[in-house]
Amino acid sequence: MTGLLVSVRDVREATLALEAGVDLLDVKEPSAGPLGFASLDTLLSIAQIARKLAPEVPLSAAIGELADPLALPLEQLHPYRYLKLGLAGMARSPWPSQWEHVRGQLADQSQLVPVIYADFPSAQAPPPNEVLELAIAQAASVLLIDTWDKDRGNLFAAISVAELSAIIEQARAAEIQVVVAGKLALADVPQLRAIGARYWGVRTAVCESTRDGTLAPEKIAAWKKVLRDKQFVASTSTTPGENSREN
Repeated sequence: MTGLLVSVRDVREATLALEAGVDLLDVKEPSAGPLGFASLDTLLSIAQIARKLAPEVPLSAAIGELADPLALPLEQLHPYRYLKLGLAGMARSPWPSQWEHVRGQLADQSQLVPVIYADFPSAQAPPPNEVLELAIAQAASVLLIDTWDKDRGNLFAAISVAELSAIIEQARAAEIQVVVAGKLALADVPQLRAIGARYWGVRTAVCESTRDGTLAPEKIAAWKKVLRDKQFVASTSTTPGENSREN
């Protein structure tokens, strides 16, 4: 069954999102890039409020790009099940070995999430097949497909439904759940339904204006309503590849 991931930047937004019933709470600083990281204090404060309000909701956090020096003490992020690390600028680098080095720094409770940038040529990131191969080889439980350049259209402007569906099918066969994101809008719902991702990730679509704007709970409610639609739920509830490693 498909769930809703909402990205938040502070405790106030996290509280709004949790009260609105998000399925996966993500933390990032949108002004710092596609996977801009929040401060350690912010991350720990959000984890604390999440434990009180919705301890059953898994947490994820952006931790930047592999090409940049790590700015967060990863072992202290153990409340976060998923840590998303981008691969911009790594197309011509020995990134799998660097990735493995970072993965070794994580607390046992956390998992490093590979990121496919749909607009990988612009990001100078590895192509989707290489990232998917690494995810399968390392038995990752989650894979993120996102866009790097937020000023050049959304996910479906960067990659076709057919390509997305093929990636997601291969990932599901390896028991990897896929999160899709990248300036998604309610107008994209027919395409989103077609590709069968485990989570839809949103930020801009649930803000008052831009992705740097104020979170709007009523917009989160609109996305949740779409996901509760009986016809949609019936079409996805028997989707193969539900990953038991999530729980």
